[in-house]
Amino acid sequence: MKNFNDIVEQVKKLDFDEQEELQFLLQRLLAEARRSEIADNFRHSRVEESNATYSASIKDLKKGL
Repeated sequence: MKNFNDIVEQVKKLDFDEQEELQFLLQRLLAEARRSEIADNFRHSRVEESNATYSASIKDLKKGL
């Protein structure tokens, strides 16, 4: 496995069009990873919300904390 510095050096050797294509690809990969993270957080929040209990009583609310 190449380390980060090796990869950077290889990228420097690419021509301009290839570097642009790589930039576009990385942007798409990062956007997809971020969308996946947001979706995971949403699913986790929905589970927490479904497990939450609500009360109008301050006494019950304090017990829950």
